[in-house]
Order: sequence, then C-alpha cells, then structure tokens
Amino acid sequence: MRLDPMCVHEASHALAGHLLGARVLRVEVFASGHGRTNSSSRGVSRLTRIKIILAGHQGEKLLVPLDADPSHAAKDIEKACGIALGIVRTGEMARLAARGLDEPDEKMLRHYEARAEKLILLAESDVAALLAANRPALERLAAKLRTDGKVGGRAVKALIAGAGAPE
Repeated sequence: MRLDPMCVHEASHALAGHLLGARVLRVEVFASGHGRTNSSSRGVSRLTRIKIILAGHQGEKLLVPLDADPSHAAKDIEKACGIALGIVRTGEMARLAARGLDEPDEKMLRHYEARAEKLILLAESDVAALLAANRPALERLAAKLRTDGKVGGRAVKALIAGAGAPE
C-alpha cells in the first residue's frame, strides 16, 4: 500500500511525541488534505517540543521522499523556530542582565538567530534518527491513519508497540 504524505506527517508527530514523553491523545487526517495530532507535552522540555513539531516533515522525507511536501512543514517550522528563539533569548537575556544591559543590539540579535538555527538543525537530526530507528512503527501508524482517518491515543500506543490497534 502506498503511504499518503499527510498520514506519514501526522503519524511522525504522534510517534515522536509518544517516544519523547508526550501523551498522544488523537491523530487525524481530513479529506481537505490537512491533519492534526493532539497531544499533551506537559512535562517535556522545549527542545523536545521542537523535535516533536519537526517530526512531521522528517517522517515524510524518510518514508515518502519523492512526495514530501514542504508546505506541510511550513507552520511546523515557523512554530519550532519561535520556540528555539525563545530558548536562546531566555539564556541570553540572563547574560545581558548580568552585564547590566537591557536590550540586545543588532549584532546580538543575529547571534540569537544563528544559535536558534543550530538548535533547529540539532532537533531535525535527532528526530530523523529517532524516526529511522522506529520505521516499522511509523509505517504501521501511517497505514492505520490512511485507512481509518483517525487513531486514538490507546491505538497509537498499541501500534507503536507492534500490536494491532484495539477495536
């Protein structure tokens, strides 16, 4: 069976979320070509949240590279970049305060962006390796999502564990 890029995209978010400690509640794809993964990332780090967010496109690149659609990832990348910039700014603002400065200058802002970009690249690499190491589970989840359109949290866990989804 040919895998659908949007099913792979959403299954990748769910798989990464589950493996990285988020509680996956439901994964859905819609006839409109959009999808949604509902999860609770309570208790996971911001870097882990970035990895989960970036998992969708990385999964597409792994399982359906010729059909991977960068437009599926646009909002995810924007969201991940915002979090990464927040991580960098939090650390840098503490350093500024220690030096008696209030606001970063232009050079510092460029430095923030470069550090945030490094975080994004690190997260992409980490989540790509995680998905590759768990490819069979990703394939099962994406196939189930394609046939059913939605998969609940318990079924996600069962599929990742290698069992069939509970009825």
